[in-house]
Amino acid sequence: MNQAEYDGYYDDIQGNPLDGYLGKLTDLNSEDNVDYFIAIGGEHNMLLRAKILINLTHQNRIRMNCISPISYIFKNALLGSGNIILPFSHIGSQCRIGSGNIIFSHVNIEHDSVIGNNVNIAPGVKTGGGCTIGNNVFIGVGSTISDSVSIGNNTLIGAGSLVLKDIPENSLVYGSPAKVIGVNTKYREIY
Repeated sequence: MNQAEYDGYYDDIQGNPLDGYLGKLTDLNSEDNVDYFIAIGGEHNMLLRAKILINLTHQNRIRMNCISPISYIFKNALLGSGNIILPFSHIGSQCRIGSGNIIFSHVNIEHDSVIGNNVNIAPGVKTGGGCTIGNNVFIGVGSTISDSVSIGNNTLIGAGSLVLKDIPENSLVYGSPAKVIGVNTKYREIY
């Protein structure tokens, strides 16, 4: 696996930049030879992350995966680009992970599951085998997704939810067992 060193970051932040700040995203021009990943987390910033990834993809930039050496990914799992996988996470056999996802620590994604693009999976989430998670989905801390359940695009799942049945796209979901409690009007399909 190729490894890259961290040189710094580009961000359109307000206020005082942190150490390693290289400039705004508009300062990153198409001639720069930079490998990158985007680490914007939280349900409020998912669309911003997706927009940045789309813009950089249109510049034909290669997004690297940032994978903790103390996570476990089966060799036959397929990963897209620009994913961040944090420590103690497990991705099972025959899983397919899209691009631009953040998989936090202690996440367990069981065999044959499919994860879309721009998905934020919070710490301690567990999915059963054969799950399908659409694009732009946020799954809150400690949630559990049962075997073979499908989660539609643009869905927000609250912390500690137990999802036992398929969830339609653009849903706000919470509870144990989880129920659709509203419509997510904040997101729209961007992939």
